[in-house]
Amino acid sequence: MPLISLIVLCAVTALLTDRFLSPLIAAVVLGGAALQGGEGMLYKSVIGVFIMIVLGNALNLLNVDSYWQRVAVGAVIIAAAAAERLRSARA
Repeated sequence: MPLISLIVLCAVTALLTDRFLSPLIAAVVLGGAALQGGEGMLYKSVIGVFIMIVLGNALNLLNVDSYWQRVAVGAVIIAAAAAERLRSARA
């Protein structure tokens, strides 16, 4: 029985990680934390979380398919990473 519980726990953890990890990364990158490591401010990460919540709610209200919602989150990560790269290149 413990083996079955472990298998179920691992499956649930994998599903939750897939669903929540990308928006969390996007929120932190939107908050200004560098993907290569470094410093970030907590309040900026909280602002990034709010931006991702608003984006998710807007896409839900527009009845956008969950696949395209994930694509939008990926686009936000790419855009934020590109902006961070440009910002660090100018400094």
